[in-house]
Amino acid sequence: MDDETNQLLRQLIDAQKEQTELLRKNLLPLWTRIRFSLLGLFVLMTLVAVGIGITAFAIRSLNSAPTTAPPMLYTPPPPSATEEDLFGPVTPSPFTEDPDIDIP
Repeated sequence: MDDETNQLLRQLIDAQKEQTELLRKNLLPLWTRIRFSLLGLFVLMTLVAVGIGITAFAIRSLNSAPTTAPPMLYTPPPPSATEEDLFGPVTPSPFTEDPDIDIP
């Protein structure tokens, strides 16, 4: 490498060292003053989850107005209904008429 390249690399390294010193001087005291315990983290996460749940519930309750007809309820057939009444005419399957096949 030539001298110009070495000089540019040296300037980049010096600039990075200055940035690192500034970050250590200004940013690290902020993080060293803030301390989290496991209980505090648990409480914070619980509050966030409750907030998200309340928000989702509020949004769903706003959109809960029915725009279509309510679903039809199932009504069972009368007890006297036969198989034909329930399923229509029963036709034998062409596969069961083969005498070589023994169906239990």
